[in-house]
Amino acid sequence: MPVEPPAASDGPVGSVLGPVLGPVLGHGPGGVLRLSVRVQPGASSVRVGGVYPGAGATPPALVVAVPAAPREGAATRAALRALADAFGLARRDVVVVRGATSRVKLVELRGVDEAVLADRVRRLSLEPVAVGRR
Repeated sequence: MPVEPPAASDGPVGSVLGPVLGPVLGHGPGGVLRLSVRVQPGASSVRVGGVYPGAGATPPALVVAVPAAPREGAATRAALRALADAFGLARRDVVVVRGATSRVKLVELRGVDEAVLADRVRRLSLEPVAVGRR
């Protein structure tokens, strides 16, 4: 399924996000969206929000802080659960596309309404929220 980068004219995603569009890297048919995420393992609690600015070839990313250690995929699994909770999705609808062992990941969110995602990313980019369990 091809994923196109959003443009300012792409309806809710492009028009509502404006300056915080950075973490949203693309969308495809059927409510599939790609989001750049930076995982911060070893946090005191689970939080989703804020924008990691990126540098060089690394795009801006939505920050996901998790208490899990970055060992054997524990932090990645915790981050995917946190994203699912933050966006109101089932865990199976949040998939790592690239960067499974990296702090910066490309994540695909499936079954997402673009207007809902735009609003949620905008709010999370401005103020992190605690989600899920420790």
